[in-house]
Amino acid sequence: MKFGKKGFGFQDLSSVGLLFVLVGVTLGVGAYINSQLQSTAGWAATSTEYLAVANATAGIAKLASWLPIIAVVIAAGVVIGVLVKAFSNQGGI
Repeated sequence: MKFGKKGFGFQDLSSVGLLFVLVGVTLGVGAYINSQLQSTAGWAATSTEYLAVANATAGIAKLASWLPIIAVVIAAGVVIGVLVKAFSNQGGI
């Protein structure tokens, strides 16, 4: 990816896709680690530690719920970009 240009080009789609997968895997692993820590640490259900990990897990879940929307926006951007290039006088895609 080159910085200093506006937006992403079609050559950057593989980088965006890999970043999207990396974010998804990171969120999944983080949520798994938090749930395992919370269940095996032996904390009381009302302790500060238990509730802090529960809040962190809920935050990860809320962030992960945005991933499908982000994927739709990326896909729509690709489709719109292909259509604009196809109907412009620039020739090929």
